[in-house]
Amino acid sequence: MSVGVVVVAYNARDIILDCVESLLASHDADVRIVVVNNYSTDDTSQVLHAWAKDPKVWAATAKPSVFESVAHGPITLTTSVPVAGGGEVALVETSENLGFAGGVNVGLRLLRDDPEINNFWVLNPDCVAENATAAKLLAYGAKAGKFGVIGGRIFYKEPALMIQSDGGRINFSTGICSPFNLSKVGRDVPGPQEDQLDYIAGAHMFVSRDFLDIAGLMPEEYFLFYEEMDWCCRRGDLPLLFCTDAAVHHDGGHTIGSATMANGPSALATYFTGRSRMMFIRRYKPVAVPLTFIYSFAKAGKYMLKGQFGSAFGLLRGICGFRPSKAVRARLRLSQGK
Repeated sequence: MSVGVVVVAYNARDIILDCVESLLASHDADVRIVVVNNYSTDDTSQVLHAWAKDPKVWAATAKPSVFESVAHGPITLTTSVPVAGGGEVALVETSENLGFAGGVNVGLRLLRDDPEINNFWVLNPDCVAENATAAKLLAYGAKAGKFGVIGGRIFYKEPALMIQSDGGRINFSTGICSPFNLSKVGRDVPGPQEDQLDYIAGAHMFVSRDFLDIAGLMPEEYFLFYEEMDWCCRRGDLPLLFCTDAAVHHDGGHTIGSATMANGPSALATYFTGRSRMMFIRRYKPVAVPLTFIYSFAKAGKYMLKGQFGSAFGLLRGICGFRPSKAVRARLRLSQGK
């Protein structure tokens, strides 16, 4: 059974090969990979082309990892569909930064035209998948029958086996999203109760064709953050499921400076978090907009007390509905109209 994988890359030259190599090393699963280079400013595309011609480009710099690599010859980079498994990867270039959802949708539009693909796996470029993850997702989905989205465990790359997300709950009064099992350590940590899931983290989500038929493509208006929460809310009566053993390991914060175990969030991350949180609450619980604003304003105050003024002002701009700062727009190569 085939699974279509969408990896959206932005300035991912240092991480993209680890991600793609881990997918190519998937055991007992036919993965059809589409990498969407979302208007990067670095040489992400050149790195992929060099690796495709000579896989030793990656092998020479590869570090010990959570997956066992599979030896392979040159890779064909294509922009056509259907994408063959194994020796072929689609690389699609965008002419502007479409945001996370916009990039995902470029890949989904290509993959859903392939009738052999009934499941679609959205994976961050700073994630590496364990060898059996794809097969476990496929098996879990086959056993479930109809489903909306399946989540898998997301570990931080560092510290090893520390959980970043097992899906999560949404507080519809403040817009705060709380990942299950955050910061717990180990493979034996029990997964969440599936009936308690409000969302599956966008870094690692496995969606069905039935889900796409009901929910449509990922909502693009957020640009960053909350798009997966909104998407999950559109699933109708299709369940959210969780496969604890389907694990990936996530660098976290590589592209946009999200908070990690070691660092606070960047102004870019807080801007889009605040902006998107307000958009989400306006859509799903408008009466809670004032409380969401107050909570976010207080959070900005906490950043200021810590001396994290960039984070604070980024958040304030976001919740007040202002455009991104000039520095943020330049970092993301956004046009003047965005």
